[in-house]
Amino acid sequence: MTDDLCEQMAFSFFKEIEVDKKTPAIERDFDTEEDALFALLESKNDEQQLPPEETPSGEQFFSASEEEETETEIDAAADQIIANLDAEFAINTATGDFTQEIADTVAEVEAEEEEAIEETVVTIRRKNAFPELTEQHLRRAALGFLATLKPESLGLNFPSGIARIKVDAGAYFFGPGRTPVVDRTIAVVTCIDRNKCWIDASLKADLLEMLTKAQEEKAALEEELKVREPDLKDDSLFPEAQIWDFSRARSRKYKSCLKKIEKLEYSIYHGSKFERMMFEQLADEFYLVVPAGLITAAELPEEWGLVYVAEDFSTTVIREAKKCECPQEKRTIFALRAAASGYGDLLFANGISITKDGTSRFHLPPKRRKAYC
Repeated sequence: MTDDLCEQMAFSFFKEIEVDKKTPAIERDFDTEEDALFALLESKNDEQQLPPEETPSGEQFFSASEEEETETEIDAAADQIIANLDAEFAINTATGDFTQEIADTVAEVEAEEEEAIEETVVTIRRKNAFPELTEQHLRRAALGFLATLKPESLGLNFPSGIARIKVDAGAYFFGPGRTPVVDRTIAVVTCIDRNKCWIDASLKADLLEMLTKAQEEKAALEEELKVREPDLKDDSLFPEAQIWDFSRARSRKYKSCLKKIEKLEYSIYHGSKFERMMFEQLADEFYLVVPAGLITAAELPEEWGLVYVAEDFSTTVIREAKKCECPQEKRTIFALRAAASGYGDLLFANGISITKDGTSRFHLPPKRRKAYC
């Protein structure tokens, strides 16, 4: 046999085997019983290896009824989801309205609470409010103002040496030397009523207005003199310590303004405490202590300082006092009178009183009282 013939026979033989394998074992013809039994066992093993519900390609079979049931379940789930969303939206809408109502109610309650708190605060403030300012309160405020200047000692409502005039509050200071020498004194006048500050003040309202305008004119002229007459400035090395001496000014207009102010001040203050205390050279510095806004600084002599007192007795310096001429003798007398003014209060605070026959009598010191009672 040739090689080609052998190959054809072998191909036909293997082809028959493949056909036999595709044919079920029951339908095939076998030469012996052993071959048939062996083929039957192989077919059983192949059936056990494949899943009953899967094809060799891995696809799954579904019947028409199963597909319909699946679609029905999907539709039911979708309807349920939509129903849940609708219910959630309705709940959120109702909750939003309810939340707005709660917010409005809370705002109303908070507003009522704030009003009640404000009323309570006002009531407490009225209960603990400071009393209305009196002459005594002004004197106490003046003492507080003087105490901030750190004087050697203070005095309250002591005689000035001038008939019918008392110093409402005063302070004195010692010099830097070893021997205590009074080198500075301050006199304070208090005034609770504007009409009592000057004699016939109601008739001098026009003069006060004229005085205010004249002082404004003077300030404007001084600014012009700083440019026109720079030689009026002293030769200090430090600019902040330089002082302008306008008394040497050559301007006739400025000198005329000074004379006008002098005449107006004499007409207004003649016979008043201001004029008499300055004329007698009672102290080095003078201050007027009044309730806030009662008097302006322009209504006072240029040498006088002005201090405002608030409702809580706090003080504000509106204008500093200028130093006036005061002899050393009068400084010493002023200091002695100021120191002697606290003699009675010192004895009373320590439980000591002086009888008519001049003997001392001791008793319990008074209790410390509240500041604003």
